[in-house]
Amino acid sequence: MPTSSQRGAIDCGEAAACRVRSGLLTSVSNPKLAVFFVALFPQFVTRGSPVLPYALAMAGAIVLLDVLWFSTLAFTIDRARTLLKPRVQCGMERFTGAVMVGLGVRLATESR
Repeated sequence: MPTSSQRGAIDCGEAAACRVRSGLLTSVSNPKLAVFFVALFPQFVTRGSPVLPYALAMAGAIVLLDVLWFSTLAFTIDRARTLLKPRVQCGMERFTGAVMVGLGVRLATESR
């Protein structure tokens, strides 16, 4: 029988796997990604070269950079969240919420 701390670790792992699956499904089903690749890659493939190896290499580079960037971002945000006091977090959430509401009002009242 797992202890309460072990159960929390198991739940966290399952939740993390669920988040990874959800993110992967969202990214794979995004049609903008395919349009981006089709529009960007042909510019860098020279005439007469095999397209597939170059396209796969460029896609791999983009995926690698995305994974590195978002992993670093997630780690940094998680560390900042654990270091900040709850009162500071609450103030930041209120501020960013007010900014979003302000931008929404500005967008709604903007004339075309």
